[in-house]
Amino acid sequence: MRIMALDYGFARIGIALSDESGTIASPFTTIKNENSVKKIKTLVEEKKVDKIIIGIPSDHEGNDTIQSEKVRNFFNKIKDNIDVCVELFDENYTTRDAYDILKEVGYSMKKSKKLVDEFAASIILREYIKWSKNQSS
Repeated sequence: MRIMALDYGFARIGIALSDESGTIASPFTTIKNENSVKKIKTLVEEKKVDKIIIGIPSDHEGNDTIQSEKVRNFFNKIKDNIDVCVELFDENYTTRDAYDILKEVGYSMKKSKKLVDEFAASIILREYIKWSKNQSS
């Protein structure tokens, strides 16, 4: 089962993909948030994606934020237009973690900005895969 994870942002959407077995998460690409549903639908068809995970933020107490509402609206658009299972999954601190990873491997802040969204998506996907394995154990 191939899984796609999305890190939704106002300007860009980071995309990560799993391998065909759904066990390894990798950064894939970042797209501009313009005609994004159409772009994602094309990728889902090309990459034979079975499930989409969309990261949703919350505040430090687990409550929705302004960004959470935007993500929920995006989630509904994806769910209504793409015929695969779509789920929301916690994304707290993934962008910060992605910047930390990119800094560790030597990327400057300028270069990191081009990659951070897809790396954040891969962290969301990695955590989702780990969580789902624990659920089935």
